[in-house]
Amino acid sequence: MPLIVECRCRQRFSAPDHLLGAVIPCPACGAPISVAPPPASVPFAAAPPPNPHGTASQQFRRNPFWYFLRGVETAEYQPGQTSPAARTAQKLVLASLAMLVLGLSLLTFSIATVRFGLGLGLLMAVMGLGIAFVPLLFGFYFLTAGLLEWQFLMMSRKGRGVRYLFGDQGARWFFIAVACPALLIGLGIQVVVLAGAILGRDPNRDRHAPAQFAADPEHEFHRPALQGAEFERIREQRIEEHRREFADILKDPEMAAEFEKSLREQFPDRKVPSP
Repeated sequence: MPLIVECRCRQRFSAPDHLLGAVIPCPACGAPISVAPPPASVPFAAAPPPNPHGTASQQFRRNPFWYFLRGVETAEYQPGQTSPAARTAQKLVLASLAMLVLGLSLLTFSIATVRFGLGLGLLMAVMGLGIAFVPLLFGFYFLTAGLLEWQFLMMSRKGRGVRYLFGDQGARWFFIAVACPALLIGLGIQVVVLAGAILGRDPNRDRHAPAQFAADPEHEFHRPALQGAEFERIREQRIEEHRREFADILKDPEMAAEFEKSLREQFPDRKVPSP
């Protein structure tokens, strides 16, 4: 079969097969022409095979009850070509996210325990995980299923519906995109609880304020009295000031009794003015 060659002078000629790979002069202008085989035609990419179960409307007309019960039927999910290195990187991303969630919880527990005590620290850590549990679970499930291409999700009712709309790989990225906002919400909740542990106020501080005031060894009430009358006057004045300061707390009979008891234990030889 003769080969068709073209010179740069726009002239086309027919060359016999035995000249394949040779360089010949152009009969029109004399310029050298390389006789090369014609480029191989690139076949068109094959279209994805049609759904063997038919379109959604055809399935509905064929059996409406089964359609509502099972949803749209599709072919088996075809995983993408993912290299082992890429699969390992995906697993590392998932493991890093899990470690971040646990790290935020442990950090909240540590800070809250130091500031407020073991009981409140444990409560805040559990509360952070509990409130963020639903969005974190939702996000981790869809992100893991999308990255690792779980057949369980792809062949489920919702997975078949998404694949029918977007195709196999489109459905995979759809689930990954849905998972990201859920993970951000869960991590945001944990960050808010952590900020509460760092910046929050100790709820037990006011409850123990009267006892702490009476037991403070550096308070001027505990200094030796150089002049008995002057000490008594200052002491009564300070007690009255603190009664006004903690008036709301001392309305509670138990708190008032604890306050008076603390003063009497610190000054057993002196009279404590009555409120």
